[in-house]
Amino acid sequence: MIEEAVHLRTAPLAADELAVHRPDLPYAAVRDLVMTWSSGDAGRVTDAPAELSAAQIYLLPFGPGGGTKAGVRVAADNGSAFTVGELFRKAQAVQAGHSGHVLPGAGVGIYRCGLQRGLPAYYLWGAVSRLHEHLAAHRR
Repeated sequence: MIEEAVHLRTAPLAADELAVHRPDLPYAAVRDLVMTWSSGDAGRVTDAPAELSAAQIYLLPFGPGGGTKAGVRVAADNGSAFTVGELFRKAQAVQAGHSGHVLPGAGVGIYRCGLQRGLPAYYLWGAVSRLHEHLAAHRR
């Protein structure tokens, strides 16, 4: 209960903590309302100029029932950062083996979900994140 909580301290992250937790990485690495996970032409996403500055990450696909599957480790082609198009193509390949009849709403999205084996981890979903779906459901 919040009434019983005690504030212990507030302190900035140390350099080694910043290197592990990577708060500089975006929460939503890719979001597009029009694309689908099975889109053959990723032109809309591929043309985006941004990049994800991590050499390796884990991508967690969703299963046929909508649950999260085990993460797959992927590496940036240039060894230092993913372009948006590269990240989306790699996410499509990871998701392809898990698609079913349940789709996560409209569009595509790649969202930060913490760390897996010391690397940044991102889950695959629709253009609206699971967090925002959850918040919307509880506002009703």
